Amino acid sequence: MGSENAAAGTRIVRCWNCRGMMKVPIRALSVFCPHCQKRANLESLVIVGSHPGKSLVTCGDIRIESSARLHVEVRATRVVIHGRIKGPVIASESVEVGPTGHVIGTSRRRASWFRKGP
Repeated sequence: MGSENAAAGTRIVRCWNCRGMMKVPIRALSVFCPHCQKRANLESLVIVGSHPGKSLVTCGDIRIESSARLHVEVRATRVVIHGRIKGPVIASESVEVGPTGHVIGTSRRRASWFRKGP
């Protein structure tokens, strides 16, 4: 999810709005970015169904279960896809597509795109 400093109980994350780095408490669920003053969600999400919005954005991780059917933009630190998604997938670290995962859209990430074998 980001660099962690266990002794201080903080971690470093990057804001998805302005890309600014910030130090946040490990247990925090959301914070306001000190650079752009916008809310940054820090939670890791597990999606099992659909999502009514236009995007899923978090500084944490997103896991899309095999029962999920999404038509949204997804932005997170790491994304694991086991369901179906139609829309762009953007990850700062990695995107992984499992054996039941299907993606229709573009992908941007630092690490490689993975597909687990059947």
